[in-house]
Amino acid sequence: MTALERRPGSRGDITAAAQSKRVCGRSWRGERKSMELTMRERCIKVALENTPSNVRCVRIRKDLSGLAETSGSDAGLLCAPRPITRRALYVYLHECAHFVLHADGKRPRYVEEYEAEQWAHKIMRVAGIPVPRAETRQAKENISYILRGVKRKKGRRIDPRIRAFGKCAQPGTTSASKRRRTPFHAAARADSAWSRTESHGKKASARSIALFNS
Repeated sequence: MTALERRPGSRGDITAAAQSKRVCGRSWRGERKSMELTMRERCIKVALENTPSNVRCVRIRKDLSGLAETSGSDAGLLCAPRPITRRALYVYLHECAHFVLHADGKRPRYVEEYEAEQWAHKIMRVAGIPVPRAETRQAKENISYILRGVKRKKGRRIDPRIRAFGKCAQPGTTSASKRRRTPFHAAARADSAWSRTESHGKKASARSIALFNS
């Protein structure tokens, strides 16, 4: 029987189909890996472009928690995960926002956190990088958590936009193991000790690509 006379569903047809499927699988995996590399590069680029000049030292964390020391003996220290994924980039930008917006430290904590969440959202959207839904949900939960602990003084009014943002939260949707940075959740394990002699004046350290690729 010649190739032209081969019946559909024969062993030769099945082998050819399997080979074609393997080729398509390899091609898809290659494209996915390329997309991941591209997103990694984009995240690093956005992080470098938006690291403020008053950040003097960046300490990389292995989890999705962060810390911004804008005043005191450790002023200039930014702790955040390596910004190579969308979630890690969001946390990194949130901490950068505190250096950009809250260096004076004169606003209520809930206002600072709300403004940092909005700033991080804005930067990622302008850069064309979708904000992960998990981070948006966590941001709302964080604001809701802070507002529950605010002791209202006579005559003090909370901005309706902040109140509305916190009301959108769905408490309990994020497990404790997946919770990310916030000063009220992570203060107990905040990095308070760091070498000032090695980091003092090294503003360029936050802009070193090797810092994020190593």
